[in-house]
Amino acid sequence: MDRVAVISTIGLSPPVVSIFVDWMEHNGFKVGKCVIIATSDEEVIKGSILAKYAILSRYRGVDVDIKRMSYKDIDSFDRVLDFMKLLIDLIVSLRREGYTQIYINIAGGRKEMGIVASIIAELLAVSGVYHVITRGVKLSDEKLMYIKEHMDKLYSIDEKLKYYLNHRDIFDEVMYPGHPNYTVIPIPIIPYPEDILTKIINILTSGHEFKIPETKLPTELIERMRIAGLIYIRGDRVIPTDYGFKIGSVLKSIL
Repeated sequence: MDRVAVISTIGLSPPVVSIFVDWMEHNGFKVGKCVIIATSDEEVIKGSILAKYAILSRYRGVDVDIKRMSYKDIDSFDRVLDFMKLLIDLIVSLRREGYTQIYINIAGGRKEMGIVASIIAELLAVSGVYHVITRGVKLSDEKLMYIKEHMDKLYSIDEKLKYYLNHRDIFDEVMYPGHPNYTVIPIPIIPYPEDILTKIINILTSGHEFKIPETKLPTELIERMRIAGLIYIRGDRVIPTDYGFKIGSVLKSIL
């Protein structure tokens, strides 16, 4: 039987995390683990804790983990690379734990998190990428403000699950709005051929210059890599740029 894991990015709208797990369960997926990726922003952390205990209050069999990044925002190329590395390592780790189906929910967090997650999803051939759209965003934001005092209390108290259950009616109205107050849509992804990806990573990180025939890559792909700034071509040789080397070094943990 397939073991199912969910990875969710999160921002200032924690309901998109619990909604997605609830949607998965109602559509026949038995979620074994949910990993929430949060920045170090205090309000985001509070939201991730709220999402965690919303899931645990309804699905006790789900192992919910929060991965906190060391910064408040992904606002530089280095932090984009760091997020890529975190996501790659997480997917590889989940597979080692025996999870055969991995789904990524990109509804929360910054746009760049969703973009990067979708790219990594293709490179590592995960089972699916989804986005959650909530209807009545303004109303949802107002409800979050209404329960902010309870969110703050949940953040600071030790017995978090007990507190959530004691205030379940208040929390669940926000965290589980029910269909048709939301829509879950699949994001199309096409798995990338592993042998091609391995060759690309080797070109970008080996420290050697390759003659174009030695790359064993289609000429058209070599040209696209050049246009993308990953490599430059000198004569009949392919040489990685600094930009390409940085990206290849992150992707190397896939292998």
